Amino acid sequence: MSEEKKTWPKVGQRGDGKWYIDCGVIDGKRRSYTRSTEAAAELEAARIRVRDKKVDRAAAILPKDKLRDALRAFERLKDTGYSLEDAAAFLLEHGAGDRESVTIQKLYEAYLQDRIDANRSDRTIQDIRNRLGRFAADLGDKPAHETTKKTLEAWMRTQNGGPVSKGNIRRHLSGLFNFGLKRDNVRHNPAVALTTPTVKKDRRTPVLTLSGARKLMNTAAEHEPSMVAVLHVGPVLRHSA
Repeated sequence: MSEEKKTWPKVGQRGDGKWYIDCGVIDGKRRSYTRSTEAAAELEAARIRVRDKKVDRAAAILPKDKLRDALRAFERLKDTGYSLEDAAAFLLEHGAGDRESVTIQKLYEAYLQDRIDANRSDRTIQDIRNRLGRFAADLGDKPAHETTKKTLEAWMRTQNGGPVSKGNIRRHLSGLFNFGLKRDNVRHNPAVALTTPTVKKDRRTPVLTLSGARKLMNTAAEHEPSMVAVLHVGPVLRHSA
């Protein structure tokens, strides 16, 4: 092992009694770390030296949280043919660095005000408050741009209601994130990928109650007498109390 390898990074004591690990200048910036004891400083320096044997020095000094983040990113890109650098270049090219980060609560409030300013009906505004208000109450502190399809699916499973109700929730979520796209608050609309609930149609022949049949016959007799005979044998009448 070369002398430089033995002494890099350098460990020494500062004037205030704490110990430093000096990695020198890497990528144009001096990299130095501080530990409270000599043993802790020597341990960190040893860890950096071990990493340096496997990777270049810039990677060797990456903190653990960034290393874990990189590993997760590599796992997601596995078998795609793309590298981390490719992913970063794509995000920067599409303005990811300029995106204004807002919480779901802030996005909801802005969307609701936008719908009010657009003179939407009172019924629509109340529907947004009811459905998206619950969404904001549950996930309001989360960054809007980090919302995924899985996040929405997990939340939707906590909501009561049948297919029609779930379909309305999905529609409002899509409107919310489309609004976020226009404001450059999110990268994409995760609600678009949600499965639309299927509403089963009742294909049975409609059955009139006795009172309904009586009204139909009276109306026909008054406005279209020739239809009275046809209506006598057409519908199936259901007697009700």
